[in-house]
Amino acid sequence: MPDKKKILLVTRDQFGYHVDPYAYARELTRHFEVTYFCWDYGRPRVEAPGVEVIYSNRNGNLVVRNLRFLRELRDRIPDFAVTLIFYFTGASLVLPGMGHLKDRLICDVRTGSVSGKVTQRLSLNTLLKAEVKAFRYQSFISESLGKSLGFTRFNVLPLGASITAAAPRSYDTLHLIYVGTLEGRHLDESIVGLGKFYQRHTGVACKYTIVGSGSEADVQKVRTAIARYGLEEIVEMTGFIQRDKIGTYLGRANVGVSYVPITDYYNFQPVTKTYEYFLAGLPVIATATHEHKLIVEPHNGVLIESTPESFAEGLEEVYRRRSEYSAAVIRARAAHFSYAHIVDTRLVLYLRAVLGEKATTATDSRRRENISPP
Repeated sequence: MPDKKKILLVTRDQFGYHVDPYAYARELTRHFEVTYFCWDYGRPRVEAPGVEVIYSNRNGNLVVRNLRFLRELRDRIPDFAVTLIFYFTGASLVLPGMGHLKDRLICDVRTGSVSGKVTQRLSLNTLLKAEVKAFRYQSFISESLGKSLGFTRFNVLPLGASITAAAPRSYDTLHLIYVGTLEGRHLDESIVGLGKFYQRHTGVACKYTIVGSGSEADVQKVRTAIARYGLEEIVEMTGFIQRDKIGTYLGRANVGVSYVPITDYYNFQPVTKTYEYFLAGLPVIATATHEHKLIVEPHNGVLIESTPESFAEGLEEVYRRRSEYSAAVIRARAAHFSYAHIVDTRLVLYLRAVLGEKATTATDSRRRENISPP
C-alpha cells in the first residue's frame, strides 16, 4: 500500500470544539496523514487517534495573535500535499507570495454570516465572497449556501454527524433534547410551546433536556420561560457538554428539537443537530427552513414554523404519531449523512482530484456532473 500523503486541516476553533473539522480529521486518518492547525483557547484539549494537533497561542492583542497565526500557517503549508482551510475572516491573507503552493489550498465555507444586524451581515458576507474567490479551490457546506452567496461552480462538502448507537426507544414518556448553541436561536419559544402543550395535555409525562450554552441574555430568556410555565421539574439545562459525552444524552432522549429562526440567513444553513438526531434514531421537531425541507420526512419528524404555537402543534403531532417512529429505520435511512460516508465518498475523492489523482463531483449552478476541480 503506498504511503499516505500528508494533509493539513486549518481552523481557528480549538481542536474538538468545531464539530465538522474535528470529525473530518478523525475520518481522514484512514486515507491520509492528518495534521490539524488551530488556535489554543486554553480549553481542555481533545485528542483523536492518528491526528497530530498543532496549536498557535493567542497571546497578545488582536493584531498580534492574528499575524502570528497566519505566519505560522504559511510556514507549515509547504510541508503538506494539500491544505484544507475552513474559512475564517482573513483567510485569504495566507495567499500572497505562496506561488505554486496556491494550487494545494482549498477554502471551505461552513456558514455565511448569521448576524441579526443586516448591515453587519452584508458586510461580512461581502468580505467572505471576496476572500473565497481568491482561492482556486472553493467548497461550501451546501449547494444552496454557495448559490445564495453568488458562487456558481464549487465543491459541496455536506454537513454530517456521527452514528450514535442506542437501545430501541420507548415513548411512554416524551423526552425531548436540544443540542447546540442558544445564541440567537430563540429557544425560549420552544419552552413556551412546551408550556402550551402541557396546558392541553396535563397527563402526558414529558422531559426536555437542553445541552449547550449561549449569551447570558439568551440563557435568561430560556430560564424566564421555564419559570413562567412552571416547568422547573421538566426542563433540564446542562450547559456546555464536550462532544464525546453527548451520545449519552442522545441515548436517553426520544425526540430531537432542531429549532432555528426561519430567516434569510438561516434558511440555507444546514443544522448539525438535525443530522445528529437522525443518526441517533430520533424523530425531530424542526423549523421549516429550506435545508430542513430537504431532509425532514414523515418517517423522521415534523416541520414547524418558528413560533411557540407551531412548536406546540408539532409536539402534539409527534405525540400522536409516536408509535409510528422507528429508531432503526430513521438511523438506517440517514446512514449517508454519517461523516464516515461523506469522507469516503466525497471528501477523499475531492482531495485526490486537487492532487491530480482522480476526478470528483463538483457543483455547477447549471448542472451536476463528475469533473475535476477547475
